[in-house]
Amino acid sequence: MYKFTVFKKVKDKSKESLRNGTKGELITIDNFFDLKNYVFESGFSHSVFKDNYRNKKNFLRCDFVAIDIDEKLGHKEVIEDLINLKLKFILGFTTNHNKEKNGLKCERFRFLVPLSEAMMSDAKHRAVLGELFKVFPEADRIDDPSRLWVPFNKDYELITSEEISLKGNENE
Repeated sequence: MYKFTVFKKVKDKSKESLRNGTKGELITIDNFFDLKNYVFESGFSHSVFKDNYRNKKNFLRCDFVAIDIDEKLGHKEVIEDLINLKLKFILGFTTNHNKEKNGLKCERFRFLVPLSEAMMSDAKHRAVLGELFKVFPEADRIDDPSRLWVPFNKDYELITSEEISLKGNENE
């Protein structure tokens, strides 16, 4: 079972939209890949919060982690690493993917990885992300469990380990 928080009024990175990212709605799903039904439509946090109010003090747990990659790696390299590590994942492109930002046009994406057990403390959250940052040193060092993620870019399809696995079986 996976629990996370969605913020239906958060649609983009504008200050007005992000101000709506405090009070969320708790979502529970049985299949990790069902996250695909939520990540395009509204902002979300990979965490659960006391009374659904998002801040570090109210952090209760998270069942998956999110890693952002901007500028330094291509998504194909990351997918290959995730497959070699035998990790499940959902990879989506962010709003500035292949757009010029700070004078640089490059890939910008995020991937989500389920955990074998829920993390119930900020310290544990940071420790697990620290291990992933060793594998992906190019990742943005965002280890705040109360992080609000804006929706994935609707112009691009998600890539999942589930779909790659199914395609691999078709070739056998």
